[in-house]
Amino acid sequence: MSFLHREALFDAIDLDSGWVPGGSALQVRFAVRLAGETEVALAGDLVSTWPESITATAEGAPEGGRLTIDYGLELVARIRFDLEGIRWEGDIPIPGGIPRDLRTAAETLFDPWVLPGADPRPVTAYDETENIRVLNVGLGSIIPIPGVDGGFEVGMSASLRGSYASNRLVITPGEDVIEMEMGSLRWLAPAEGWGPGFDTSMRPEGTIRWEAGVVLRPALYVEVLGSRFDLPIAEIPITVLDLMNDTAFETANARVPLPDLRVEPGTRVAFGSVDVGEESRANLTLHNDGEAPLELTIRAPSAPFSVEGGTFSMPPRSRLSLPVRFQPTDDGARSAMVVLFSNDPDGCTTPILLDGVGVGVEEPDAGSDAAIVADAGVFSPGQPSGCDCRTTGDAAGAWPVALVLALGFRRRRRR
Repeated sequence: MSFLHREALFDAIDLDSGWVPGGSALQVRFAVRLAGETEVALAGDLVSTWPESITATAEGAPEGGRLTIDYGLELVARIRFDLEGIRWEGDIPIPGGIPRDLRTAAETLFDPWVLPGADPRPVTAYDETENIRVLNVGLGSIIPIPGVDGGFEVGMSASLRGSYASNRLVITPGEDVIEMEMGSLRWLAPAEGWGPGFDTSMRPEGTIRWEAGVVLRPALYVEVLGSRFDLPIAEIPITVLDLMNDTAFETANARVPLPDLRVEPGTRVAFGSVDVGEESRANLTLHNDGEAPLELTIRAPSAPFSVEGGTFSMPPRSRLSLPVRFQPTDDGARSAMVVLFSNDPDGCTTPILLDGVGVGVEEPDAGSDAAIVADAGVFSPGQPSGCDCRTTGDAAGAWPVALVLALGFRRRRRR
């Protein structure tokens, strides 16, 4: 996020030194005019972290701040005297080719945001000029009085200091404001959940200060009727400006992308009844509906359920099919959990219930295992009949037994 603020706090400021020295018969007066602008630029990142509690931290870009000052000073001079009964007052014209204005300009790069706790705070930009001769004229051609002559020379130096410090960062939808360097705030969660991402805005608020001054070094003498009079002042310091102004940058908007996990068909997979030794399969479809990558770790369930575990990343707006298997080894109801660990701020842990019932194979009835007497021989129902067939001799040997049983039955009936 980047911000730019230009402060043309004054189109022009005029400052008047007044007549100096006070009470003197020979005086000089200066007016200083100041105009220009200050520019503050800030750049940095709004970093969100989660899932414990989704927070925002404003991190300034290295040397992403810039403070620029650029002002010009202009000098206007007047003199007056009351000497030997001769009085005069007027402007001193500055001839072309002699510097009349002085420019102070400076630029400082810094690391945003210059909130409380930052070092340095405030950041400053400073410039000063050397002493420049801005005026050097003879007075004989300016003062239209016979017998009056003289000279006027003015040297001038200027200095300007600009400073800036942030007071706070207003961030929405935050629970509060950031008032400390590298401070953070918690985002206000929407009632419907975070979803794939959300819009945010940020506005720095700070203070700009200007301190400007000039030092005038006049050299003035007037000769009246052969007598010379000198101005008894070596320097005239003038505070041009000492001003502070609260300022707010224009609001910058941004989008915070988030991962957003969605599981189909839901957080339960019911396999129903499955024969022991058989395998039933189902598919979980994992969706990343978010605008940021989804980091996912799958913890596999316990037997008799299985799923491929591991850690991987899902790009925004992607999906993944995850096979889940149930292979019971004995009968009865079984259940287990697949657990998904993710960086979804709406929930970093997603448990999925797996359940199913193992069904054992039915055993044959006890009577069916007895040998069956038939004219084809003796066989077990559980075995192929061809393997149990007896020879013809064996079959013939079975008949006397049957005959004895039949005779015994008939005798009992006769009694």
